[in-house]
Amino acid sequence: MRQLPTMEEISQLKNNLQLFFVSLKQFLKHLFNHSIEALEQLVQRSEIVLWNGPMGMIEDPRFAQGSSKLAHLLANSSCDVVIGGGDTLLAINIAGVSFDHYHFVSTAGGAFLEALEDKELPGITALQ
Repeated sequence: MRQLPTMEEISQLKNNLQLFFVSLKQFLKHLFNHSIEALEQLVQRSEIVLWNGPMGMIEDPRFAQGSSKLAHLLANSSCDVVIGGGDTLLAINIAGVSFDHYHFVSTAGGAFLEALEDKELPGITALQ
């Protein structure tokens, strides 16, 4: 069993993440190599990773590299990777990675997270 990172280590890595923000709305467009390297350290020490949402504005090829690198990193990791959200699936497709590399893939984004939180899902409730 791998040792999980301590809160201090997570905090240190979080402080090292270099995110590129534009405008006053703090819209994330890109994830830089230092951020990927910090995430790689966390992934190597993880047994399960949940990825919900791309790491930048993947619709623009100038900003798709961070999500593509993360898709490859997770596909080649030894941990169980759980994927959620249509935009995340788009990022994986852009990266050219097969979904077979991941433990579980869901097209739902927000509903996927709500299901993990054990919240009531209106669509499921309506079917009951």
